[in-house]
Amino acid sequence: MIRPMPRIAKTKIFTYTTLLCAAGILFSEIASAQTKLKATSLSKRSHAQGFYMEVRGGLLFFDDTKLHVDRLEQVFGKGARSDFDTKPGRLLEMAAGHSLGPWFRWEISGGHLRSALEDYRFLVGGRVVKPKVDGTIGGLYGLGNLYCDLYPSLIGIRTDQLAFVLGGGIGLMDTALEAQLDGARVIKDSDTVVAYQLTAGVSFRTDRTLVLSAMYRCLAARSPSFKSEDSRLGRAHVAFKSHNLLLGVRFTY
Repeated sequence: MIRPMPRIAKTKIFTYTTLLCAAGILFSEIASAQTKLKATSLSKRSHAQGFYMEVRGGLLFFDDTKLHVDRLEQVFGKGARSDFDTKPGRLLEMAAGHSLGPWFRWEISGGHLRSALEDYRFLVGGRVVKPKVDGTIGGLYGLGNLYCDLYPSLIGIRTDQLAFVLGGGIGLMDTALEAQLDGARVIKDSDTVVAYQLTAGVSFRTDRTLVLSAMYRCLAARSPSFKSEDSRLGRAHVAFKSHNLLLGVRFTY
């Protein structure tokens, strides 16, 4: 025979259960508040919004540069060709922008890039001629850019200090080419053309205001042309495309 539970025992059980439930609810609320506080603090630190300034610099590598001269074959015979290589160069850029939220940024950037010429090859009459070459190729540019910062937290990794950066931009570049062959100047001219860039890299936020970045960028200009010193040849057209490895420091205000 099962005896009925005394009233006092029921009261104690109810009281203890109520206290345990209250304690559980209180604990969960405190834990939730702490989690939100940490998340908010982290978000404010890592997703800082506002105006920023960034300085970038790095190495520049031109593609094998093809040089098409308008009347080269007319002057030197059918099949005449010319092209040159460049040494690794340098690029320096400054940018000012604003965050559009935790993921997107727009900016205006301006920079200068330059690389020295080397190994000029001139094919004429089936024979390759390699005169001594001196000079530089480069330019000044201004771009409007849009970047997307992809944080690992989007796929469940609990860190918002690291971000993967994707971006692109378009603008104008004042390209310049100066070349001397065996001490004789053959080209010294500039041309302003449309330029564009595509960027991929990573950034790391050390605190709310400072971000360090490492990026790869493809920077190209739309086939600039340069006036030859020899009026018989007309203009020289260059395939202007470079690969860049950049380090940057960004300050958010």
